[in-house]
Amino acid sequence: MPGFLPDADLRLEPCDIFLTKGDSFVSKAIRFFSRSFGEKRTEVNHVGIIVTPGSVHSATAVEALSKVRRHPLGRYGKKPKTDVAVFRPINLTDEEKVKVVTKAESYVNRAYGWPKIVTNLM
Repeated sequence: MPGFLPDADLRLEPCDIFLTKGDSFVSKAIRFFSRSFGEKRTEVNHVGIIVTPGSVHSATAVEALSKVRRHPLGRYGKKPKTDVAVFRPINLTDEEKVKVVTKAESYVNRAYGWPKIVTNLM
């Protein structure tokens, strides 16, 4: 199902994890190169975490793009060829969720780990 679920009432919470699967050449290349020999095809090419609650269009996410950014998740609703799945941790306490979100926020504005990507390719 491309883009977001049509249910705009879906409420995302801090610590929800979202996975995306794009249809672009880069997205397909990421999925191809992020698996090992013998592994099944990788299903997603990107992941992020919700840091402030809201609807699928207003919740704020932290994700690594050209650098780690914080922005409204609704940007994926404008990409019709991107599938999005959201997973909610059910075994974390509120205190643990605060720690996870705080750690994710601490990465905002840091450079993307390109050297790690190159090392993994080798």
